[in-house]
Amino acid sequence: GFTGVTGGEEKTVGIYKKTKGIDPVTGWLVCVGGDERGRDYRLHTGRNFVGRSYKMQICIADDPEVSRENHCSVVFEPIKSVFMLVPGTGTATYLNGERLDGALVIKKGDMIQIGGSQMEFIPYCGEGKNWDTK
Repeated sequence: GFTGVTGGEEKTVGIYKKTKGIDPVTGWLVCVGGDERGRDYRLHTGRNFVGRSYKMQICIADDPEVSRENHCSVVFEPIKSVFMLVPGTGTATYLNGERLDGALVIKKGDMIQIGGSQMEFIPYCGEGKNWDTK
C-alpha cells in the first residue's frame, strides 16, 4: 500500500514489490558529465536519496561536491505516476540550469546538476506504464 513520500524513512511500497519480493526499476539517471560520466543509476518507487554515502539509493561516490547524505532525492509517486526532484541538505541542485528551491516534477530528458555531476533523467514508468497496474 501507499505510505507517503514525505519526511523520515517513509517509503512508497508498490503492490508488485510486495507480491514478487523485488523492487522494480522505475527509471534512471544517466551521468553525462563529471567523474562518473557513462554510469547509470536505477530509480525505484518512493524516495531515492542521492549522496556520496553507500547508504544512499543513488551513490555518486567519486564526486566530492556531492553531500554525503541526502544531497537531493528523486521520488517516483506511483498513484499519480510522476517523478519529482526534491532538494535535500546538499549544496545547490539544478534542474535544466535553474536552481532547485522546492520539489518539482521532472520529465524525460531533463538535465539535473548534482554537485559536479550532470545527469539526464530517463523514466521507465509513467504515462500509463506502472508496475502496480495489472
